[in-house]
Amino acid sequence: MLTICDTCSTMMVIRIAPQMYTGEPYECETLIEIRHEILRTQKFKEKYPWRKEFKDKIHALSDTQVNTGGFKNYLDVMQILLKNITIDEATGKAFNLSQVDQKILARALDKQAAICTGDKGLIRFAKQEFEFTNIISSLGLVNIWLRKGLIQLNDVRLVFDDWKKLGEASQPQEDIKAFEKLTRMKYSGV
Repeated sequence: MLTICDTCSTMMVIRIAPQMYTGEPYECETLIEIRHEILRTQKFKEKYPWRKEFKDKIHALSDTQVNTGGFKNYLDVMQILLKNITIDEATGKAFNLSQVDQKILARALDKQAAICTGDKGLIRFAKQEFEFTNIISSLGLVNIWLRKGLIQLNDVRLVFDDWKKLGEASQPQEDIKAFEKLTRMKYSGV
């Protein structure tokens, strides 16, 4: 299934599967804004000094490629919802999604794709306003790749340790259990 990856999920998994955006078996896409954010934002330069090694691996969709089908309609609906101060039922506060988060969700809705993210606000907005539940964690994506035989277990061990050191988003318990069952290895990440 096609998966649209956000910035943080890309940074979490690209060292595990550098070819994630270059080959069909991985079925991953990202937006040009994500690529720019990864390569140009100071906090990413500091947090992920190794990111330049993957510059040529992050093949992102251009605006022309993204602006197809119902993408614009979904984006317009989201902008109206956010402008009218849609309240997050879980927190009681107004949703505050970035333009990039809106584009990720609009692309996923348009292509009937999944989203790989750990962004709780984006997840709650997608579920609440669009009944969109096709959301995958970074570890969930790793599990999919392991099942398909696209990556090997030795590709993930050191990266998981880094997830913990870098304070990445914690992974869902069901994905941790699935990883441990799949690999018969204790999960060492967050």
